[in-house]
Formats: sequence, C-alpha cells, structure tokens
Amino acid sequence: MNILLQGMYFHPEVGGMEIHMLNLARYFVKAGNKVKVITSNSLKKKKKETYNGIIIIRTPFFGKNLFGWAFTTFFSIPAFLKKAKNADIIHGHDIAALLPCVLASILYKKPFVITLHSSHYIKVSKKLLFKPYLKHGLKKADCIFAASEEIKQITQQLVPNREVTALVNPVDTELFSPEVPPCINKEKDEFILVCPRRLVEKNGVHLLIEAIPDILSAHNVKLVIAGDGPLRTGIESRIKQLGIEKEVMLLGTIPNEEMPSILTSADLIVIPSLMEATSIAALESMASGKAIAASNVGGLPEIIDESVGFLMESGNPDDYTDKINIALSDVKLLKEKGRRARKRVLENWSAKKLAEYHIGVYKKLINRH
Repeated sequence: MNILLQGMYFHPEVGGMEIHMLNLARYFVKAGNKVKVITSNSLKKKKKETYNGIIIIRTPFFGKNLFGWAFTTFFSIPAFLKKAKNADIIHGHDIAALLPCVLASILYKKPFVITLHSSHYIKVSKKLLFKPYLKHGLKKADCIFAASEEIKQITQQLVPNREVTALVNPVDTELFSPEVPPCINKEKDEFILVCPRRLVEKNGVHLLIEAIPDILSAHNVKLVIAGDGPLRTGIESRIKQLGIEKEVMLLGTIPNEEMPSILTSADLIVIPSLMEATSIAALESMASGKAIAASNVGGLPEIIDESVGFLMESGNPDDYTDKINIALSDVKLLKEKGRRARKRVLENWSAKKLAEYHIGVYKKLINRH
C-alpha cells in the first residue's frame, strides 16, 4: 500500500502531532507499506530524505503564525498533489492538511483520512473566520479521527452528520519502557520530578515553578524540565527570584529518542497543562512505567485517573503542591501506579496496535472507492 501523510510539522520537530505521525509511519513501514510524508522545512533540514524507511519531503516554511501557516500550506500543495497521484490513501494531520487533501481527493478521486490534533484546533474551531473552511474540508473527508473526546465533540458540532472516532495518540512501547536505564543521578532521599513540556503558555510550566518552594518545604525534590519555548527567559528569571536554581534543571529541547532515559529517571511525572488534547508526553511517561500528576483538563482525564496518577486543578499552583506532596508521601503507591500505567498503555495505545487499526481502515476505504 502507498500511504501519503501530510502534516505541518514532522520529525525531528518534537510535539504530539509530530510523534503521533512518526509512530504510525514507522509501523506502516514495518508492515511492508510505502510511506511518504509531506511536511514543512521548519528546521531547515534536507528537502528530501529517508528516515526509518519513511520518505520525507519538506516544502518551504514561512513562520509560526497565521500568515506563515497559510503560505506554508499553499506552497505544499504542488509537492503533495504530485505524490498523491500515485498514493492509495492520503492521510492529513490537523487543519493545515485539509486543503491539500481535499484538492487531491477531487483531482484524483483518492480516499482521504483526517486526524484532528491539538489545542490549536480547539481554538481555531471557535472562530467564525475558519468555520466555513473547516466544515467544507471535514465534509469531504472519508474518515475523521480526533485525538481526544473533547476534539471529537467539537468536530461533531461543526459537522453534525459525520461520524468522528476518538483515537488517543499512539506510543512506541518498545522505545518507551521501564527497562530503559535512567540518565539523571539523584541524591539519597531526593525525589526527581520530570516535566516533559514545551515552555508555552498553555502547558502551564510557569505555574508549576510557583509550586516548587512549597513542595520543597515538605520534600527534597529536583524538578527536571525537558522542553524549550518562548517562556524560557521569564521562567529562568522567576527561578532566580524564588532562589531555586539548584532545584530546577532546564534541559531544553530533547530529541524523542533521548526522552526514555529521562522519563525513567523520574519518581513522578508532572503535566501542569492549562489546555490539552491528549498529551503524547503523558502517554510516553505511562509507557515508561511512571505515575503522573496531571491537570484535570482536556483529554488528560481520558487517559489518567487515580489508579495510575493524580489529577490536579488546572492553573492552581496550590493544588499542584498538595497533589505532588501527597504523591511523594507514598513511594510504594507511586511504583504501583506506574506499573498500572504501563499496563494501560500496552492494552490500549501501543503504536503497533493503532497502526494495525489504521491499516484496516485504509483498506476498507480503498475498497469502497
């Protein structure tokens, strides 16, 4: 089967949609399929390369803003249509992929699937300017997937007569495993908190920083933040103001292949999001056998409950403090929750299982066409 994927960003960019696409593409290739990905050249890499058997074609990128995304989408169309002609199935990821996919489906009568990701889609879906574009594109899709129940409900409001299937992000459970040796050393009686989050407003890392002094009053902790972004300068300044430079490590952007050993270094993973679809970082942490303290927002409570972690009030540093202190007070329970978390991911969200499901859907759509 010739599978063509389209997404604004792809490996080595790091994010939920990017890892979702990469995990699926890897397993599509392992199953004997030919996979091409059309994406933007956001990191100024080679225009064409092969990674893990996946052919990646990168088109011009014009910036991370509304006009930049619009121009990036427009300039991706020629390359996408060229590859779509010989594809058996096309699969777009998020709203920027709608236009190229619709054009390919009209020109070549190709079946196409769309997967809707991210809090960005949630925001855009509420804007009057974008609703006609979304409605028209979604009506043309042969199959619609949503990365969370919240995104599914929003999409069904836009196109009430269309079936939408909620599918949680897939996880490479071989890469992310409790068996991976930790890479962060810790002192005796020290707890390692790992926050695998980009430093953007919606991820709430700046509010987690506010909770650290009170957590330190009860436990000896080190907070390790794996991620970078526009809030970094402000967060660094606040860390100095609070006098917690020794207790907080800012690692910057970490390639996905290097994250497993950071996650297995943790006693507890913290996801303090203010808005979230379904966090791939949370799922990777669960696959690594770790309990999670996560905000009770968006798609997070769809994957995390009290059996595998702790739900915190979103945007409330005081509740972050309370829940994290409770979590760290029972090490045995933390480990048990981590074991359950791993089991839950294996049973429901392994990349292999979800890739096989996608292939089944693709074959049905191809046969129907």
